[in-house]
Amino acid sequence: MLPQSGELIHGKYRVLRPLADGGMGTIYEARHEVLGTSVALKVLHPNLARRPNLVARFLQEAKLSATLVSPHIVRVLDVEQGPQGVLLVMELLRGETLQALLDRQHRLEVPQAIDFTLQMLEGLKVAHAASVVHRDLKPDNVFITAGPLLKLLDFGIAKLRTSPEFDRGLTRPGVVMGTPEYMAPEQAFSADTVDARADLYALGVILFEMLSGQRPVRGDDPKQIAQRVFSGHVTALSALLPSLPMSLVSAVHRAMAPNPRGRFDSADDMRHALLPFAASAHPGTAVLGPVGHLSTPPAPTQPTGPST
Repeated sequence: MLPQSGELIHGKYRVLRPLADGGMGTIYEARHEVLGTSVALKVLHPNLARRPNLVARFLQEAKLSATLVSPHIVRVLDVEQGPQGVLLVMELLRGETLQALLDRQHRLEVPQAIDFTLQMLEGLKVAHAASVVHRDLKPDNVFITAGPLLKLLDFGIAKLRTSPEFDRGLTRPGVVMGTPEYMAPEQAFSADTVDARADLYALGVILFEMLSGQRPVRGDDPKQIAQRVFSGHVTALSALLPSLPMSLVSAVHRAMAPNPRGRFDSADDMRHALLPFAASAHPGTAVLGPVGHLSTPPAPTQPTGPST
């Protein structure tokens, strides 16, 4: 049974209110009873918490996520298992997802889109150095806090969702997990073999969307989208934004190359290609985020999405 508002979980976390619900579990705002600090609790759904192998993998992925220390990755503070359930304790974020911003603004100015991408690359650099691949990078898994400071969410959860333990009884064997329009084409056929360049592909799609207001390929069938990418049926960024410098257009399309060997080798390589277009390279250009304009912080929120 899922916790109720006011309930004390594992003797130390007081549940305040639900924030979001997804395929893996429900996220709550809570308060540490002793320290008085606010946290976010991701409570594994009871039907999943009854599967020992899945719980073991959940705990393993949580421990791995806790080792990723970066201002651009949401902090995992604790993981708990007991009679009241299995939960992940994370820092409580204030702001909104990148998806919410794009829903409202449609597209971003070049300096802001580049700044956001550079921040995401900093987070990916730390994760990839630890041999952690996100596998489901998308605007819903990017959170914008005051600053604006971007934080990547749900490392390890996407991998967990592809596991046989999660798949059993919920989906057909071999089903592809992830978000098709951001998914590297090789991931549509074998999620287990993807490497860090799959994350760079997804980030290229996100940058394309931030700049143009649309995704390079649309659809909901991963293998059909992959075939379109392999055959070159991808919208050209220059066709949507002919005034963009060709070197920037080339960098975006290189990140989205059909073959991983055609992409950037690392987050650092992609960062160096984008730095000339950052606001810091053009003095007098401001980069403002949605929460950067607020005189008071917004209410604590936590993103929704299939990977929660």
